[in-house]
Amino acid sequence: MKKNVCLLGSTGSVGVQALSVCKDLNFKVCAIVADENIKLLEEQARMFNVPLVCVNNKKHYKKLKDSLSDTFSKVVAGKEGILKVCQTYCDLVLNAIVGISGFLPTVFALENKKNVALANKESLVVGGKLILELAKKNFCKILPVDSEHSAIFQCIGEENIKNVSKIFLTASGGPFFGKSRDFLKTVTVKDA
Repeated sequence: MKKNVCLLGSTGSVGVQALSVCKDLNFKVCAIVADENIKLLEEQARMFNVPLVCVNNKKHYKKLKDSLSDTFSKVVAGKEGILKVCQTYCDLVLNAIVGISGFLPTVFALENKKNVALANKESLVVGGKLILELAKKNFCKILPVDSEHSAIFQCIGEENIKNVSKIFLTASGGPFFGKSRDFLKTVTVKDA
């Protein structure tokens, strides 16, 4: 059975990789969302013949709509557009939106009874309890697909979490890789 995927954050690193996987596995891309990179968003819409395309930044709406006017893609914009994407028929919403902006789309997707592949860790950081309650209430799965949380998920699998006593997580270090202990003592939350 062919999977139908909506992709939030299609022009970022995770989004580009996800589209490559969709192509390799012959998944149907039902909708894509991006914020600024409308040139790549347009290319993706054309390459995957995407029926619904959303640009979060409304100032790019007209330009994107005009550039896709020769296609069957419907163009929407802003938070309302993202909500429409999350209501679209699909089997899975992959949320790869960066930062806190990804929280509401995760909520929208779960409220619309969509399984969520989550690359947006901030959704769980700022509203984990709500997110998990919505998933449970609506019989949705949350699948971690990016970096450390996906590695943990892959290691644990279907194991009962009660059987896991410790998880040792290594990380690349991100922007602080290679910095001295003295430097790290001065790092603020804003720096992180």
